[in-house]
Amino acid sequence: MIIRAEGLADYAAVAALIEVAFAPMAFASGSEAAIVAALREVNAVTVGLVAEDGGRIVGQATFSPVTIDGRESNWHALGPIAVLPERQRQGIGGLLIERG
Repeated sequence: MIIRAEGLADYAAVAALIEVAFAPMAFASGSEAAIVAALREVNAVTVGLVAEDGGRIVGQATFSPVTIDGRESNWHALGPIAVLPERQRQGIGGLLIERG
């Protein structure tokens, strides 16, 4: 498995991954993939990473800048982060967070 920067060619696979990963979560709104797309649209993704295993994207993490009282800060938010349900609890999310 490799952790790498996401590219334009990954966007559809990342969106599908996020939808599948969040679908069973009671707290999910169903808008998680749209949040990532909106962040990309306004160029607000500082770091976008994917975990790839055997040519398949199995995890992703998005980091974006935080504003406080309308001002830029040195803070960044993590989220969403998603891992395929069958690959959860294997340390993939932790690796993505650590690399980010």
